[in-house]
Amino acid sequence: MEELLFGREREDAIPPAAPVRQSTIDVPSGDPGLEEDYRLGHCQGFAAIDRDECVGIVTDVRFLSRLDRPDELEITTGGRFHRRSVWIPVDAVEEVSLDLEQIRLAYRFGRTSTSRLRAAARALGTALRRPSPT
Repeated sequence: MEELLFGREREDAIPPAAPVRQSTIDVPSGDPGLEEDYRLGHCQGFAAIDRDECVGIVTDVRFLSRLDRPDELEITTGGRFHRRSVWIPVDAVEEVSLDLEQIRLAYRFGRTSTSRLRAAARALGTALRRPSPT
């Protein structure tokens, strides 16, 4: 019986927790430049899209002149055996989509000499497979 009373007294001795007040801060979202800077700074792993073709993956972001906006993005292109990294200025990025996890480039991404060679080989192979006129 004493244990029960002791337990009750102990529970009564602890004051009830005060209600927690939550405070919110309204951040103005009117500045599109801040939002764009945030997106550019957090686009590692995004697909780099040139027109409608994926040309690589954003593997790194380089901050040089400012801490809140990157200056360059590293895009890694190629496959398993032939990889190439290219640093592009953020001015070359037309759009960053957080939902689709992709960046859209504003200009045509340079094609490698190997892709030109493959395109020429495909064209030659197609020409060789055509039936000869008889």
